[in-house]
Amino acid sequence: MAGWSIQPQGVLDVLTRVNGEAEELGTALGSLSTNLGAAVTATNSAAISEAVQGYFETVEGPRLTGISTRITASVTGASSATEAYVQGDYEMAATSQREQVDLVNLPRGDRHGLPQ
Repeated sequence: MAGWSIQPQGVLDVLTRVNGEAEELGTALGSLSTNLGAAVTATNSAAISEAVQGYFETVEGPRLTGISTRITASVTGASSATEAYVQGDYEMAATSQREQVDLVNLPRGDRHGLPQ
């Protein structure tokens, strides 16, 4: 790779959209429990109730938790990496400016540092 080209505003735009989608997912999953409970109750069957509960406890619950964990980790990682990139840019700019000032303050003379 020849270099980095991260556009912080572009990253922010994507993370904002991801957060919006994650909130919608959270809202949908929040109503899932209520709707699922109503559906199971409507069957009047203990066997169906136990089967659905077992399925969500062993299969869907961990899967949905994993999705949530990955979304959070991805957003946090992208945000932290972008912040580090921007901080690195600031540090490089400060170093460059410091070095330019130092060059201006070099003693006069020929290019080998000898007096003229």
